[in-house]
This record gives sequence, C-alpha cells and structure tokens, in this order.
Amino acid sequence: MSSQILLASGGEWHWWFAPFWILFWVVVIVAIVRFSPWRRRWDRRPTASEILAERFARGEIDAAEYAARREVLGR
Repeated sequence: MSSQILLASGGEWHWWFAPFWILFWVVVIVAIVRFSPWRRRWDRRPTASEILAERFARGEIDAAEYAARREVLGR
C-alpha cells in the first residue's frame, strides 16, 4: 500500500522527485547555517564606540580626542 502512495504513473517515479528532495535538503541546510545563533557571533562587527574605546586603550588617541569623538557618536 505504501509503495502505491510513493509511486505514481503506474509504478514509475516522477522525473522531478529526486531533484526536489535534493533541493529541499540543500535549502534546509543553508537555512540552518544562515540563521543559526552561533554564526551571528562570528559575523559580529565591532561598533564605532567599541573601536573608539580600543583606540583609546591602545594610546592612539588622547582623552580629549576620545571625549570629543564620543560626544559626536552619542548624537
């Protein structure tokens, strides 16, 4: 009985059956990888405030320049 459900056209497979399932699983895997939470962590870029703080911590800019740029970013 179950073979009658899966098979059509007098016992022959439809020509699109195999490509459909291959495409289906490719879409499922791509969606899982694309929208997974662990990928977002890897793709995260630092914000402008974080870059500014890093530059200040490394000594590339002084306190006055840091404060001035921080004020501009706060707008």
